[in-house]
Amino acid sequence: MADPTNSTPGGKQQQRVSISTVAHAKMILHAVCKATQQVHGILIGRFAETDAGASAAPTLFIEDALPVCHEAPTKPIVDTSLRLAETYCDSLSEEKSDDSNQCRVVGWYTANERLGGDENVRPGQAALRIAGSIGARLLSEAADKPLPAHAEPVLILIGNGALAELLGAENGCDASALPNAVNVFGRDQRKHWLRRFPADCVISNDSIKEKKSFQSSIEAVRSAVSSSTDLVKVPLYDFVDHMEGGTGATGERDWLINSNVKKMVQDSMFKSH
Repeated sequence: MADPTNSTPGGKQQQRVSISTVAHAKMILHAVCKATQQVHGILIGRFAETDAGASAAPTLFIEDALPVCHEAPTKPIVDTSLRLAETYCDSLSEEKSDDSNQCRVVGWYTANERLGGDENVRPGQAALRIAGSIGARLLSEAADKPLPAHAEPVLILIGNGALAELLGAENGCDASALPNAVNVFGRDQRKHWLRRFPADCVISNDSIKEKKSFQSSIEAVRSAVSSSTDLVKVPLYDFVDHMEGGTGATGERDWLINSNVKKMVQDSMFKSH
């Protein structure tokens, strides 16, 4: 009997997911910065139809990750951060004329507690509920922001065990462990976000070769963490950090941009060429 969590609803074609190096690095750095806590964040990007036509599953381009919290996500935190993220997406889309390719909230990411633990088998219930809510929001907005056929948001789970292995490797990043460090889930036949995407459907949307691009983000995070003191040299701020910093620190703790992290990734990619 087929596992309903591994089948696409209605047997539709498998959507491809393309993740930018910056989004990849932000997700794993968020997990590393808050290694003893669960973390959550928003994925933003665009859906694009393939050359196969409108009847084929599109490609989802995840362009950025917006860190939200390092605790159990409450409804006020989730609702407020999603509203701010949607406004941010609108500002990025102002110059775009093709409504079907507008920047929008396209998913959620999470990492469970205890970096290196065994609790990375599946997303937690809070993340599953939020992914379902984002799916419903996308459908409700389809009249104003049309979606390509078969487009769906995703839920990404950072695999703590694989991530700890990658960051602790003495001889650099082992590309074979990359698929287990970033697990992508879509909606299954039971309408839960537990259908794991095949590894060959998750790629990098940067110009360099996929594995090298993902390796760049891993190496960037490794360089940002001092192995001798476990201190993060390049801080990443989430929405909760932003709120706790008060009005005097809102610019420094800009959870939407995290410009220091973006620069760190760009520097790492430049060195890899």
